[in-house]
Amino acid sequence: LARTKIKADGFAPVVDHHSSRTVQQGLVFRQSPLPGQRIAKGSSVHIWVSTGLPRVEVPPLVGKSENDVIAQLARLGLKTHAREVPSTKPAGTITAQDPPAGTKLPVHSVVTINVAKGPVPVAVPSVISQPIDQASSQLQALGFKVATTFVDSDQPANTVIGQAPPAGQSS
Repeated sequence: LARTKIKADGFAPVVDHHSSRTVQQGLVFRQSPLPGQRIAKGSSVHIWVSTGLPRVEVPPLVGKSENDVIAQLARLGLKTHAREVPSTKPAGTITAQDPPAGTKLPVHSVVTINVAKGPVPVAVPSVISQPIDQASSQLQALGFKVATTFVDSDQPANTVIGQAPPAGQSS
């Protein structure tokens, strides 16, 4: 519409496209010469048309700390949506991001990050009365470290007679 109006008034439109934080995409946000100034017919009238909000590239975030990532995204003008997820990674570590690194987003867009909250607690099973090899294998398969203490007992040799933490406790 602006280009048509400039031509109808006998001038030559020169259009430049730039991002704008305040003007909606497709609208003119600046012109030269200014309205009301007198110039010769056929002269150029330069207008700047908004392409919308500036776009920024999403950086790689996986493996970084949550606090560092939130600060980095804020500096870029992006918002953060954090989801805590169970993970073997240290608590507070970013395990995934959406959108992926390299994506260009308009400022004020949201980047979703998965933040490790540590491993899922596992209930300790009862291994009392089991042979030590079987009990150790079962506990290690669940991710526990096993420490063995041998004591005198009336039970058969290499049989578990007690455990700490007790069965049912989450660890």
